[in-house]
Amino acid sequence: MQNPSPLSPTALITGVSRPLGLGFAVARQLAEMNYHVILAARDEAQADKLALRLRGAGLSASALSLDLADRSSIGDAAIRLAGMIDHLDVLVNNASAMPDFHTRSALDVDLDALQTVFAVDVFGCWGLIQGLQPKWWSPCCRRLTPSSQPERSMILGERKPTSAPNRSRPWPESSGYSGGGNAAIHLA
Repeated sequence: MQNPSPLSPTALITGVSRPLGLGFAVARQLAEMNYHVILAARDEAQADKLALRLRGAGLSASALSLDLADRSSIGDAAIRLAGMIDHLDVLVNNASAMPDFHTRSALDVDLDALQTVFAVDVFGCWGLIQGLQPKWWSPCCRRLTPSSQPERSMILGERKPTSAPNRSRPWPESSGYSGGGNAAIHLA
């Protein structure tokens, strides 16, 4: 694991487990802006592979095991972070649960699936913010929650068709995922 220089800005990005995912793209961009990026994922080995790719490109990166659906994992991550960093400049709440992409109506959402979405997207992010405590925040720390098209549509009250002739769906429709993401946006 690579620890950052005490003077370098530091960013923690959750949900970084896929090389083509949004979390890794954000991590790469921040690393290219001279941030030390900490890639957090449930599967630390996968996050470490991605951190190794960044380090191979001459960028500063490390990995961290973090499951936002598990409070003990959040506590363990906070303890590990205490040994790695003395400040945090950016927190990107990218992790999300997406169990219901085929549910179109809020009346049809499986409540167990919805509870999973909120456990990760809202309560997990909230627990992480609490677990990190303000003592680690630098004076200009930013908390960011990326949003997807379904979440933006829900906030704006838009209703897009799920399919159109001769073209695939522009984005998956998901009442539970959109609701959890929307709540996380307001938390940030």
